[in-house]
This record gives sequence, structure tokens and C-alpha cells, in this order.
Amino acid sequence: MESKNSILVKLLLLLHYVSLFCASQDFDFFYFVQQWPGSYCDTQKKCCYPTSGKPDADFGIHGLWPNYNDGSYPSNCDPNNPFNPSQISDLTSSLQSNWPTLACPSGDGMTFWSHEWSKHGTCSESVLKQHDYFEAALSLRKKANLLQALTSAAIKNHTNPKNVKMESKNSILVKLLLLLHYVSLFCASQDFDFFYFVQQWPGSYCDTQKKCCYPTSGKPDADFGIHGLWPNYNDGSYPSNCDPNNPFNPSQISDLTSSLQSNWPTLACPSGDGMTFWSHEWSKHGTCSESVLKQHDYFEAALSLRKKANLLQALTSAGIEPNGESYSLSSIKGAIKDAIGYTPFIECNVDSSGNSQLYQVYLCVNSSGSDFIECSVFPRGKCGSDIEKQASKMKLNFCIISKLLILQCLSVACLSQDFDFFYFVQQWPGAYCDTRQSCCYPKTGKPSADFSIHGLWPNYNDGSWPSNCDPDSVFDKSQISELISSMEKEWPSLSCPSSNGMRFWSHEWEKHGTCAQSELDQTEYFEATLKLKKKLNLLKVLNNAGIQPDDEFYTLNSIINAIKEGTGFTPGIECNRDSAHNSQLYQVYMCVDTSGSDFIECPLLPKGKCGEQVQFPKF
Repeated sequence: MESKNSILVKLLLLLHYVSLFCASQDFDFFYFVQQWPGSYCDTQKKCCYPTSGKPDADFGIHGLWPNYNDGSYPSNCDPNNPFNPSQISDLTSSLQSNWPTLACPSGDGMTFWSHEWSKHGTCSESVLKQHDYFEAALSLRKKANLLQALTSAAIKNHTNPKNVKMESKNSILVKLLLLLHYVSLFCASQDFDFFYFVQQWPGSYCDTQKKCCYPTSGKPDADFGIHGLWPNYNDGSYPSNCDPNNPFNPSQISDLTSSLQSNWPTLACPSGDGMTFWSHEWSKHGTCSESVLKQHDYFEAALSLRKKANLLQALTSAGIEPNGESYSLSSIKGAIKDAIGYTPFIECNVDSSGNSQLYQVYLCVNSSGSDFIECSVFPRGKCGSDIEKQASKMKLNFCIISKLLILQCLSVACLSQDFDFFYFVQQWPGAYCDTRQSCCYPKTGKPSADFSIHGLWPNYNDGSWPSNCDPDSVFDKSQISELISSMEKEWPSLSCPSSNGMRFWSHEWEKHGTCAQSELDQTEYFEATLKLKKKLNLLKVLNNAGIQPDDEFYTLNSIINAIKEGTGFTPGIECNRDSAHNSQLYQVYMCVDTSGSDFIECPLLPKGKCGEQVQFPKF
């Protein structure tokens, strides 16, 4: 039942979590990527010129992307350092000319540049601050005039440049352009083998979440609802988030909205109209099939598949009804196969009594999104062959609402409860502020000169980690209302502009907390983190060893030993660098058991680039 030791999951984790040790400054080189607008516009549903006007017929910057020598790359390294337009105000004109957006609807470029900074720039911020990052990209653009290089080559080869068709899909040039534009390993959007068409039973969803909320259109029918249409590879891995330049556009599905509300409802809280859910599905999955299905076609195909696969009718025709009774796994599979003609995969979750419940049904679909096929590979789930062989029963329970959290798994093989330990991470505000373009105190005022919480992060023993495990479990400030005062003090945000911390805590819950909700619900997650902070007074431990935030330098070993002697466990130390390139004490990692209650010796420590001498800066 546990998948973490299987070869498949190790492969999936390797592909899905792009770096084993993602310290923001730990990268080996950049990819500088330029794209040809003719090819972009020729292969998208449509392209829209920026509000500043049609770009020149020239290569435009796509991004400056940190990478590792092994082909992996870091991403989204620092949610506390968001894109700030004021920091690039002197570059805006050059960016509009050299780094234009062609995404629809038309924009001024800020959304595109914000994406590039958040996903890629934050992973190089120890080397380049926000202004420096964009300035460096513009400088590289001047050095690498690709159009000039290519047209010059045509002249040297006595080729009439007028015959060089930049927009021709069959030319050698466009092959080069595509190589430059899609630099990720195996990341061509059309490169997938089949779809998983996934439907979920609302009774099981509501029975194992903290709570579920009916859509604003009202309570859905007691029927299976669509979860998604997900491109996959035959080896069990899958692409995701393939095209940030093609965002969800409600106007493209306006004629489908009524059908989507009926057949693809959201049950996440707070209540919504479904747009957030559908946007997530398009951005994460749909963009990876856009060479086959444009946005409207993608949702239309899913609705068509829903009509072809009436799961409730298939099950009730076989005497399997949503009545709280138990049925064998083999009988459920058999009923669906007899009705649809293809073998399904059944995913279960567990209610508060430990009963295995029918939760989601996966059917495989050809790459055109039109017809069901036999699955080449099945995802791993809690209703596997072991359960079937032991003739265990499953209960279809529609009524009982419990408070047990079972993570709704979006990844092919990533069960939410399948993690080995937590990293409890505290950061020193002096180092944060000393190596950022700027830091802003929270609206509650300047934080104390003390270590503050960064997060509580589930991890695996092999160095990888899960993230963003349940988009349906959104941050809900009402669940932490009694903790807010403590969180403002112990878990402050220093990002700009000044804030009340909600955005920071929301990020931590959605990226990390949702991957531990089989152990800790939202309230318990934040409560456990605050308790760990009380148990571990890092500043006191260091001061007792004569290590103080006085801008002096201390040996790395003395810092590690002081914390180990004070806590009984070996810490991981992460450093960053100030403007003078001094190594500074930035973050301290301690390991915690899966219950989130007790410190343990780390199975492995994260990599951090610290020098032998480490400065402890003032704050």
C-alpha cells in the first residue's frame, strides 16, 4: 500500500520534484531562453499583442532559468520575495521591447515578468537581486542577437534572406527555435501517451475532508463528478504546468459553463463557482495537451467523456448502490468494465472508522481525448491488488461527515500520508533582510530580533518531497483565528509590500501543509508548528554558547555543535550571502517525526552553501 519504496514512485518523484536539495543559491548555470513570436503565435489557440503594441519581428526573451548540471532545476524558491514592479521601473521600457508577452488577454507584461521572477528568479536571488536579474537578462539579449546571427549566416551562405521563412514550421530555423524555447527535459506539451479521465464520488470527498462546501450554484447531484482529464506517459510519469503563457480564460468556455457546473463541480471551501477549480485543471493538466486540444476543446472533451462513462448507472445496474453497504473491490471493477468495456482503476480513501471508501475512478483515454482505451499503466492507490486478494470490502458512504483529513491525490503515485519526516525551518530576519532587494516589516510592526518560523515541510528519506498535494484544501483563516496573535509574533512575513501574514501562511499550507493533512488538519498543522517553536529557542541556545547576532563571524562547526548540544539533535544550516559575499546564518533545519510533535535525528540534511566562517548579522 505504501508506494515510496517502489521504483515507479522514485522515478515519478525524480521527475516531479526537480531538485533533491533546492537551496535557492545552489545552482550551476542559467539557461537564457529566447523565443520567436511567429512560432508562438502559430501554435497557440491565439496570441495577443501587448498593450504597448505589436512587438518587433525579432526574438524576444522568454526567461533566465537557473539549472543544475544533472538536468534538474529549482523553482519557486522564495514565496517571501514576490515580484515588485517598482524595483524594475527604470527597465520597463526595455522589458516591453525585449521581453514582451504574447499571452491572451493583452497585458503590459507584468504578469509574465512576475511569473518568471517567482518561478526562476527567486532561485538565483543570492546572486542577482530582482532588479539585477532583469537587468542581466536584458544585457544578455544585447549580447545574443539571434536574428542578426541567423540572417548573417544566410548572407554568408549566399542565400537570399528573403527566402528564410522565420515562421515556417518545417524549416531548420524553427527546429532551432523550438529547441531554444522548450528547454525542459521531455517537456514538449504534445509529448504524452494517453489521458487519465478521473471522476470522484462527492460522498467520499465530503466524508474525509475537514469539510466540503457546495458550489454557489447549489448542492451537486448525488452522482460522480469530473475531477480532471490528465495527460500521462506510459512509464507512469506525467507533464504538468506546461505553458504559463496560456492562462485559463473563462470567456473561452462560456457556452460550457452550465454543463461544467453540473458535471464538474467544486466541493472545496469556501464555496465557489468552479472557476478556480477549472483554472487549476487547465493550468496544471490542460496546457500539457494543448497541441491536441485547445482550451475549449479540452473541457468539451471531458464533458463528452462524462456522458460516455455513466459510472453511477454502471454500478447501480450491477446492484452496487450508494447505500452505505460494502462491496468487494473486484465486483466494482467488474461492473464498470462490463458497462464501459475497459478496466478501471479504483482509488479509495478512508473514513473516520477506518473503512475503505470508493473515492475516484480512473479510465484511460487516447491522446486525442475522444475514446476510452485499456490503460498501459495504473496509478498506485490504497485500493490495490493486496486489498482485492484479501477480499476486503469497500463501503460507499454518502452521509457521514467526519473530520478526518485524507489527502486528495492529484499526483499519479503520490499518497499524501506517504512521507517520512518533517523539516522544521526557522530563519534569521537579519540575514533575510540583508540579502534581499528589500524587506518590509509586517503591518503589526518590526518583528523581534529572534528566529522566526519559515515552515513545517514534509519530506522523504531519499531527499525528495511532496508539494501542493490538494488544491481543494485551500487556506481558511477562520481555522486559525485563535492562533493569529501567536503567528504574527512567531511566524511573521518580511516580504514586500507589508502584509498581515495571511498570504505567507496560505502559501505554506497549500504547498506543504496539504501534504501532511492525513496527520494534521489545518488548525493542527499551524498549532504543531507553534509548539515546536516554543520547544526550540534557537537564539537562547546560540547565546548560551557565546554566539550572538553581533555581525561577528563564527565557525560553521561551532554553530552546529551549539545547537546539537542545546537540543540533542544535529541541525542543517543554510547560509546566504550579503552584498560583500559574506556567508551569513540564514536558516536552521531540524527534523521532526511525522506526527509533528517531537524532534528526531535527521535521516539526511539539506545542502546549504556555507563557508567555514559564518556571519551572524544584526537585526
